[in-house]
Amino acid sequence: HSANQSYTLKFPTGNVTAGKFLKVDSVSGSGTTGVGTMTFGDASSDFVKLASISATSGTSASIDGYFSSTYKSYMLKISELIYSGNSWIKLKFNVGGSLDTGSTFKWVSEHNQLGSGTSTSNVTYGVDNADYAGISYFSGDNGYNRSATIFFDNLIHTDKGKSLTYHSVTRTTGNETNSTTGSAVWNNNSAVSGIVIASNNSNTFVRLEAQLYGLK
Repeated sequence: HSANQSYTLKFPTGNVTAGKFLKVDSVSGSGTTGVGTMTFGDASSDFVKLASISATSGTSASIDGYFSSTYKSYMLKISELIYSGNSWIKLKFNVGGSLDTGSTFKWVSEHNQLGSGTSTSNVTYGVDNADYAGISYFSGDNGYNRSATIFFDNLIHTDKGKSLTYHSVTRTTGNETNSTTGSAVWNNNSAVSGIVIASNNSNTFVRLEAQLYGLK
């Protein structure tokens, strides 16, 4: 107990169950002398890891076949990305398991850069009718990790386009730290079957780690 506490917690009477956690089911009494009866509960399934991807070669990698009506939105976390050279991150969609090559992305992003000392700069980029969304529009130094978090709306509906928002961090060969925040729309009513992480050039993955989550 912490200071001045004398409450009691009673463990569940049922058998131990794997994959559960202990929670207080009921309380009798109150204050420092209350009695709490515990029970085995289920963890929330509103935020669920659906898939992960690892790559140490190639110029693109995809996560496909995990979108369903169970989730209303999705989050892709690129936790580690190092290229063989200076490159920036492109994001594309699969339709029916195959790469969509139509120029239907419209995206805009704001880039904040810190140079030497306290020198900062800001620039906005936008591209209309592209086959990708520019997740990090600065070529990062291959000696540093790139990371990004991307949120998607419902990707399987077929009555409207799709949208996404993102934030990424990179470091350039000139030792500038770059933060990119942006959004994109995909003007295509097709259901998206997968997400593709790609390089803007022929540089390959040295290491890629990414995780896909579903949000109810």
